[in-house]
Amino acid sequence: MRIILTGGGTGGHVYPAISIKEIIQKKYPDTEFLYIGIKDKAEEHIINALPEGSVIPLEFITASGLPRSMSPVKIARFKFDFLKGTFKSLKIIRKFSPDLIIATGGYVTAPVLFAGALLRKKQLIHEQNSIPGLVNRILGRFVNKIFITFQDSSALFRKGKTVHTGYPTRKAIEIKQKSDSRRKIGIPDGAKVVFIFGGSSGARNINESVARNLEILLSAEDIFIIHGTGKDKKEGYRAYTETKNLLEELYPTFLSEERYRCRDYFYDIEDIYSAADLIVCRAGAGTIMECSAIGKPMILVPKSGLPGNHQEKNAEFVERCNGAVVVYEEKFNGQSCLNDSEFARTILNTISDNDLLRELSSNSKTIFNENTSEIIIREIDQILKT
Repeated sequence: MRIILTGGGTGGHVYPAISIKEIIQKKYPDTEFLYIGIKDKAEEHIINALPEGSVIPLEFITASGLPRSMSPVKIARFKFDFLKGTFKSLKIIRKFSPDLIIATGGYVTAPVLFAGALLRKKQLIHEQNSIPGLVNRILGRFVNKIFITFQDSSALFRKGKTVHTGYPTRKAIEIKQKSDSRRKIGIPDGAKVVFIFGGSSGARNINESVARNLEILLSAEDIFIIHGTGKDKKEGYRAYTETKNLLEELYPTFLSEERYRCRDYFYDIEDIYSAADLIVCRAGAGTIMECSAIGKPMILVPKSGLPGNHQEKNAEFVERCNGAVVVYEEKFNGQSCLNDSEFARTILNTISDNDLLRELSSNSKTIFNENTSEIIIREIDQILKT
């Protein structure tokens, strides 16, 4: 069996593809995979950093996001990139001759799915968020099935197309002994560990708020903060470099790794998750479901202004389940920002309340669908048989 995987731009689109690959490989170990992505995006560095023996061959195409403005230049660029990406995808698909194409989101998937439809290939989409993106809503008409994470998403797709699978987590995402993980990364057993991150490309508002409030956050003697800034990959924002520069400017003689550890990206995130008592993160479905799978308390900071406000909808869903505390971004002079005092106060209040941490942990576990792997492989088998 031969399968093409595609999805990218952020880890939230790449990791579900890796998880689905693992599910398929468990039943069909001889399956050949090919990953189609965009060069220098999250998919390239995540796929290439997989453990030896798990790396997937990569092919790159050109693609860009649908412009939000009616700028003739931007629209022309989008059309050019889409056509160029479609022609390259046609070439790749013809050569590889897949039995199935699996798309997990991001604008790279548009030309791949369109080319797959032209070649009448069997295709499926996995939609992670409660509010699907425009690409998935449009191209969902041309695929065999749409796997959804949140049951409510079914109303936004053509009737009969969706299957509520839940979110597939990677094999690496499993709860480990907290003491073992802490010993591995050098954190005292008695510390209260807060893991703060904003995804592989970073979240400026979160990074800057952490930097501005670091002295306050560390005012409690038993708190240890692990901060994942994101990589210097995002156009217009060098997440790690700009955060480190701000920290050095604010605390020229204060910073040490004794109780604050700052990295651009954690490839051993399963150990970081296991070591943490509280996770502060964006509200992408992938992060939510990974934390839910291992029952971790969360403070969610949904990114505002995204299509359909899907992160805010994700966060509202978890909040209704009492599985997370939510801190919403605010608008100031037309820009989204975080209320620093609310952000710091929420972290300190949550990490110091053991009863709340236990409640959030217990409730977050209820969000995750433990039968996801079985449903996904069953549905893939049905698609391949038709």
